Amino acid sequence: MREHAVVFAVIAHFINRRLTPAARRLQEYFLALVRKHHRKTQDPRPKTSGAEAPAQAASRRLPGGLSIKPRRRTLLKVYPLKAKGPETVTTPCPSDRLRHQVLEELARAARWLQHRWPQRPQVGMILGSGLGQIACCIKPQAQFDFSEVPGLVPPTAQGHRGRLVCGQVNCLSTIIMQGRVHLYEGHPVHRVAFPVWLLRRLGCRLLLIFSAAGGLNPQLHEGEVVVLVDHINLMGTSPLVGLNHSELGRVFPDMSRPYWPPGVALAQRLARQLDLPLPAAVYAGMRGPNLETRAEYRFLRRIGADVVGMSTVPEVIAAAQVGLPVLAFAVVGNMCLPDALGRMTHEHILQATQQATDRLTELVRRLLTPQLLELLEEDRP
Repeated sequence: MREHAVVFAVIAHFINRRLTPAARRLQEYFLALVRKHHRKTQDPRPKTSGAEAPAQAASRRLPGGLSIKPRRRTLLKVYPLKAKGPETVTTPCPSDRLRHQVLEELARAARWLQHRWPQRPQVGMILGSGLGQIACCIKPQAQFDFSEVPGLVPPTAQGHRGRLVCGQVNCLSTIIMQGRVHLYEGHPVHRVAFPVWLLRRLGCRLLLIFSAAGGLNPQLHEGEVVVLVDHINLMGTSPLVGLNHSELGRVFPDMSRPYWPPGVALAQRLARQLDLPLPAAVYAGMRGPNLETRAEYRFLRRIGADVVGMSTVPEVIAAAQVGLPVLAFAVVGNMCLPDALGRMTHEHILQATQQATDRLTELVRRLLTPQLLELLEEDRP
């Protein structure tokens, strides 16, 4: 249509500028058709900048001084409805998801173990690097690999077997975990503390922890056993982050007595009967897996640490949360004296800790007696 109007206008411009009334009516008819077609194909309110507007206006002019002026349309204005009130969008907190996950795994693991070993344990033990042979003090009734138990992660560190042994030690129902996982293996801290929460849920009333450590105190020597009375957490984290909820235990657990003082005194008294030196020591917990530098050893010694290791601390904090008394022993696998420091390997540390296995096993046999549970009852707050 538009092409016809253009041709008609060009002819009228060059042949006869004074159109007859009939020709002018015909011209207006064609222009009306052009306007109608233009409204259908063009945006009635084109969004153009100031520089583009003259060019578009020129493109709509026809020869003969004629131009196409599209009619304006009144658009319907739509006003948004007023909100009744501020909408609150609640998103689940990451700590809530983690807490629900841990609680579900604990319940599932407890059901799994109780179905296969229905006894209620009284003592739990966690054995560290090279100390798995201490499990020979137990009369086994059931054994499971960590990979079988829901929630338990098999350890990858050398010297950790990753097996759970259930049985009796001097008429006390006991669960022994041969091996543990560490932060340096890449596990989250709640996975390191999971065995402690599980032992407490199963009914354990006392937790014994054994580990290898480096000696910072020059009065110690390689292969010596120490009993821990305090620790310094230098791991940069805690198993309670995001999990300090009443469903798991105390929200803000007290750490003034992380290691059970009456149990420490009893262990030292029994060690003297075995002619076994058992000095008290402060444990410095590091993330690892690298050993420390000379400057770090000097720093640890100056802040009061006697031994240094890469475990124990997360488990003790988790035990304090659930109100589980702890007795912890460490075997000095190497001496960490900055002025007399030599090259050290993990194999050497394992050999040194294995030398103390027999003495620790005998100490455990004498320690785990019904009188120990009576002492627990007397010291209950």
